[in-house]
Amino acid sequence: MRMLGILFAAGLAGCATGPSPTSGLDNSARYVQARTNDAGRPAAMIDGEPIGMDALLGAMSEAVGSVVLEELALTRALEREMAMRGLRIDAEALAAERRFLLEQLATEGLRTPEAQAGALNRVLASRGIGDTRLQGLLERNAMLRAIASRTVTVTPAEIDEAFIVMHGERHRVRLIVCDQQQEAQEAAIRVLGEPDVEAAFSREARRMSVDPSAIRGGQIEPFSVEDLRYPAVLRQAAARLTPGEVSPVFALPGGFGVIYLIGVTPPDNVTREQVRAQLEEIVRRRKERLAMEELATSLLRRTRVEPIDPRLRWSWETRGDSEPR
Repeated sequence: MRMLGILFAAGLAGCATGPSPTSGLDNSARYVQARTNDAGRPAAMIDGEPIGMDALLGAMSEAVGSVVLEELALTRALEREMAMRGLRIDAEALAAERRFLLEQLATEGLRTPEAQAGALNRVLASRGIGDTRLQGLLERNAMLRAIASRTVTVTPAEIDEAFIVMHGERHRVRLIVCDQQQEAQEAAIRVLGEPDVEAAFSREARRMSVDPSAIRGGQIEPFSVEDLRYPAVLRQAAARLTPGEVSPVFALPGGFGVIYLIGVTPPDNVTREQVRAQLEEIVRRRKERLAMEELATSLLRRTRVEPIDPRLRWSWETRGDSEPR
């Protein structure tokens, strides 16, 4: 099930110039405040001929009707849950969701306003999220957080684990992912036959890797081998290597991988106590996100959706038949 209630900008890379990083979020707020009645106006013009919304609704229902319907179903379910618990969201809660989104962009290494603007625009555009859907998404996030956050606690052991992951030893690798095992094995053989193995690995990654890191020669963010967010086989492969070595091919979800170990970054020169508050907030936010996802999934499973329009019904019944949305 795709998660429509929550937006996290994961896997972003690269920099692009553009408007203010909050432009999409600010436009959403202004749109809601300035919404007017457009009844009677054409939706578009084609060669000077007006096109009404009625000419678009059928195809739009088939194309994205299930997405919008599922969002509405989750919104209604959350509104009922909030009312039952006596909870409300306010402007401050919506502002917090905007801030969390931008903070997530910053944690992906996008620290300049230009990079954040480009990344934000790409994320929103890739998910078909304009002003109207963005406002609804922020409201759902705020409601999900208001409910789910009450179940979240952070233990000392979780803080210790986060300290090791974020401030301990980190492995720097290049990664090649292929659809077929033989492709990955042949790539490893080719790079091992070159005098400069890392340069050859980088070229192979750019040429054939299906992972998003291909554009960077396969280089991914440094990670701890204790970080459970990374596949166990990847962490185990990295832990067995010394700098300059290439791993055996290993199976990944949806493909086969091979890595080159660039080096190992030593632990940061900080103590747990110096960063304890920051680590607790990071762990809390991560657990809130998981709780929010579980809550959204649970609410949707308990919500009965009955499309009546045949075009909308087709979209709903076939929503899992194509690529993930």
